[in-house]
Amino acid sequence: MTTEQENKLTPSFSHDSDVARPSTTDMKSQSLWKNLRRHPKAVGYCVALTSGILLWGYDMAMTGNLAGLPAFQ
Repeated sequence: MTTEQENKLTPSFSHDSDVARPSTTDMKSQSLWKNLRRHPKAVGYCVALTSGILLWGYDMAMTGNLAGLPAFQ
C-alpha cells in the first residue's frame, strides 16, 4: 500500500487550540441548575430513558400483583 493510499484511509483530525473550554474546576463549581439549563437536550434524553425503565418495572410489578388477586385466579 502506498503512502497516498494510507493517507486516504486514515482520518485527519485537527486540534483547534483557540476553542475556549472550561477547566475541570470550573465545571465542578457550576450548580446543578446551571448545568441542567446548559444541556437541555441531554436532560430530555435522560428523563425519557429513565421514565421508560421505571415504567417497565412498574408494569411488571402491577401485572404480577393483579395476577395474584383472588378475582383473577
